Amino acid sequence: MKSHCLLIFFCTVFISILSLSAGEWLLFQTTPANRNQWGSEYFPLGNGALGAMLSGGIEEDVLQLNLDSLWSGDMNLERGARSMGRYQSLGELRILLEKAPRQPDFYRRELDLARALHTVVIKAGGTSQIRTAYISAPDQVLVYSIFSSQPLTGRIVLEDSRQGMVYHENGISKRLGTRYEGQDILLDGLLPRQLKYLDAAKKWREMKFGVTSGDMLYAVRIRVSGDGVVASEEKALRFRDCRKLTLLLVGDTTYEQNPASKFRNPDKLKRLPERLVKAAAAGESELRKRHIADYRQYFDRVSLNLGSGRNELPLTKRLAEFRKNGGDPALQALLFQYGRYLLISSSRPGTLPANLQGIWNNSNTPPWNSDFHTNINLQMNYWGAEPANLAECHLPLFHLMNASIPAAEQDTQSIDKKHPPEGFTFRTSLNPFGGGEWKWNYPSAAWLALHMFSHYEYNPDEIFLRQIAWPYFEGCMKFWLSYLKERPDGIVVVPRGWSPEHGPVEDGVSYDQQIVTEFFDVFLESARILRIQNNMIRKAAAIRPRLLGPKIGNWGQLQEWETDRDRKGDTHRHTSHLFAVYPGNAINAATPDLLCAARISLEGRATTGDSRRSWTWPWRCALWARLGNGTRATEMLFSLLRCNTMNNLFTTHPPFQIDGNLGIIGAICEMLLQNETDRIFILPVDLPEWPDGSFSGLRAKGGYTIGAEWANGIITRAEIKASRPGILKLRFRTPLQYDGRSARTFAIPVKAGQIILLNR
Repeated sequence: MKSHCLLIFFCTVFISILSLSAGEWLLFQTTPANRNQWGSEYFPLGNGALGAMLSGGIEEDVLQLNLDSLWSGDMNLERGARSMGRYQSLGELRILLEKAPRQPDFYRRELDLARALHTVVIKAGGTSQIRTAYISAPDQVLVYSIFSSQPLTGRIVLEDSRQGMVYHENGISKRLGTRYEGQDILLDGLLPRQLKYLDAAKKWREMKFGVTSGDMLYAVRIRVSGDGVVASEEKALRFRDCRKLTLLLVGDTTYEQNPASKFRNPDKLKRLPERLVKAAAAGESELRKRHIADYRQYFDRVSLNLGSGRNELPLTKRLAEFRKNGGDPALQALLFQYGRYLLISSSRPGTLPANLQGIWNNSNTPPWNSDFHTNINLQMNYWGAEPANLAECHLPLFHLMNASIPAAEQDTQSIDKKHPPEGFTFRTSLNPFGGGEWKWNYPSAAWLALHMFSHYEYNPDEIFLRQIAWPYFEGCMKFWLSYLKERPDGIVVVPRGWSPEHGPVEDGVSYDQQIVTEFFDVFLESARILRIQNNMIRKAAAIRPRLLGPKIGNWGQLQEWETDRDRKGDTHRHTSHLFAVYPGNAINAATPDLLCAARISLEGRATTGDSRRSWTWPWRCALWARLGNGTRATEMLFSLLRCNTMNNLFTTHPPFQIDGNLGIIGAICEMLLQNETDRIFILPVDLPEWPDGSFSGLRAKGGYTIGAEWANGIITRAEIKASRPGILKLRFRTPLQYDGRSARTFAIPVKAGQIILLNR
């Protein structure tokens, strides 16, 4: 029996090593992650709700854990930083192996983006070991397995990041922490609404507090099985003589995205034991099969080939080689698919949207609270959701927006206590309860409304537009109809605005005006589609032509403020005054003077100093693509990899922020495919760094799925699939042939499901 098991093991290792040597969508390293380099070296796993960062350590394998809804704070109507809350680390799971080789003969850890699977292979002194980990969405479980050619002995420890806290309930003191029972690890935790750290280092000391109805409960259940002995000790679970070990982990909080229930549902935690039992009954092989099938239905929708690269190099060396010599188009394609992987892993239907760090956070005091930042970061996270064929991943954003309305409506009234505005908007920082903090970002709710309408444009569905988007649009429009200011000359402006994190507070800031103008257009177009007419719509239609428009300044630039004060060489990180170029679309080929002014502004912004941030490069990459300059767009992509990308391919602000990883998805899509006012422009810019390539599965507005091939910089083939009947309007830089006609533009009647092929 043992020899049979060993044969199976070696076959498994052999097959795994073969898989490790092939495949284009792999991140791999030949050394474990540094224990203290969580943000730059660990590899991430996630299913939207549960996240983990893995070290791949030889003697101590660390899995830092997160639950997407493990937040302190509340609706923050008291306007305090403690009520705003913070995204929290769940804790660490540590697998400690005895007699592990310190200097193995072979070591490799990899993250397989095509299967969302983390693998570590270690060979030393004639023994072999393989570890795998994944987080399943269909079964809502983290699965970690070890297979070894020789018996292993060690311990498993789960450390809550709030370990040692004490709370009082009904006069009884209860200590929070982890319990080890048989083959199970159990954690029941409580997170107060308001947190107070008791030392300057912001580490938890024992603190006492009473339980209140607003506190967050959370729980983790782990079951460990092996072919040897697995038993509990006081402070660990010990395993002995195990060639195979499997760990199943489930977890949740009492957060519910429902303002009517005060964002709490204590019954959620009661489901964890059953979830764990079902996962154990299914078995590791079936869990893996279901996980991969579920994940691939998202990931496999899009293929991208930009050319060959240094796939044989570990990531650290590969990045160093790129920074020195450039090239490696396959690395740029890998960055694109990594972004899609991260969005799938951090934003699934039924979860919270991706925050500043996705769902990965190892701190109880993360930078900017790891919140939802509404002045660029939250929106950038979703720029690629629609064009990169991940529309379902966009939905958590919309549900957060609608769930935040009750708190936002109350907070919005504080903008002007003498004349409280109607409706709602958001502050710059947002938490999962609708609570806001820091400065007002007046157009933020309108900007987010544009995401809802974009989702409709890519997936024309009047039910979504009527039931999900329109109620939000109405509340947002109420705010603007009560807040906008009419000047004596009849021009309407946003009062007391602020170009994000830059310049003075004043009326008519370009950022505000551009977003509000596009929102008015979206609101009126939605009303037309839904065949709605009322007094609010008539008021909006009357105001729209009088909204202050863009202005061109004394050095030909698009002005950031109504007052002409822009400076050449300003290296400020935000390019908010170029919103109407991208992600908006009001400044385009039909407005050539404004488009030229936008180009002058972007050139004047420079790319040094403060401009070098995780999210500035994707925005400028997309802007240059919209301006028709593929060379400059590629420079921005290269700069992201050179200046603000770490050894696990995470982008850094610094520190780590996910927006660069997610924003570059949308930017690369703009280099390959653009939605013009009335046409789909395929391969819209020259791409000298990618002379030959192909893509498939990208999406365009109108419900179209697009593929294309090119050689020597010239498009050779395009394939478009229609999801609904209509007139397909296309544009190309060089002619293609369809139905016996060679041209650069086409208008083709299509039926639902029809595939249109064009060739050179």
